[in-house]
Amino acid sequence: MDPLSYYYESISDTQNYHSLRCKIKPYAPLHFHSAIELLLVQEGEMLAVINGKEHRVTAGHGCFIDKFSTHTLSETLPNTKVYVCMGNCELFDPVFSDVGGIPPLLFPFSEFDLLNTAIDYYREAPNEALQLAVFKGTIALLLARMAQSIPLLEANNSPASAEICTVLRYINEHFTEDLHLSSLAATFGYSPQYFSRFFHKYMNIHLTEYINIARANYAKRLMDGKKTVAEVAFASGFGSMPTFYRTYKKVFGTLPKG
Repeated sequence: MDPLSYYYESISDTQNYHSLRCKIKPYAPLHFHSAIELLLVQEGEMLAVINGKEHRVTAGHGCFIDKFSTHTLSETLPNTKVYVCMGNCELFDPVFSDVGGIPPLLFPFSEFDLLNTAIDYYREAPNEALQLAVFKGTIALLLARMAQSIPLLEANNSPASAEICTVLRYINEHFTEDLHLSSLAATFGYSPQYFSRFFHKYMNIHLTEYINIARANYAKRLMDGKKTVAEVAFASGFGSMPTFYRTYKKVFGTLPKG
């Protein structure tokens, strides 16, 4: 698992974020998000690498990807067809409470007719409120039917899991500022030593490296030919040009061009 390929899908932090779609030949590089995701394979086969472990999701099966699980997705058979039901955890949590748990990581699934009907309603919804209502109804029905046929697991809502979510959101919002270990540790009320161990345990990457990777990805988006390389570097939060050049080359394999 290459930490330099991480990206944080921050759009899922949006209140009431939801997405319901069908995909052919799906692929997603290594990323993570605060949303919960159901990957449901109708045809072909998917390889899902979740928190560093490989899982093959065959036709007629689904995969449950919990919030802030690092994962990459790719097809292992041609013309794989999957459905993706993804939404903010605040939309899923009440349903998990109602049905008595969360799905296992891999599970049998056959409700594709229901999904096709739901997607039609979802796409045709005339406004956001109705689209959200369709999404909520879909996950409630899907999980209720799943609860009748597969054993559900106890949800993992540990305080530490919630804390790393809060930390990642904070970094995503402030990485262009003067962030460093001691300031972040103080923000969250921990010693620098504890905070460093805590972050590495959950992300398998050192805090400074993670922040600089976020800055490098942001810098690449700022490269428009109108700004100098130095302007881009400092606007992205880097404190020195050597650190910027070194990180940028590690992430993208080339030096930046202004």
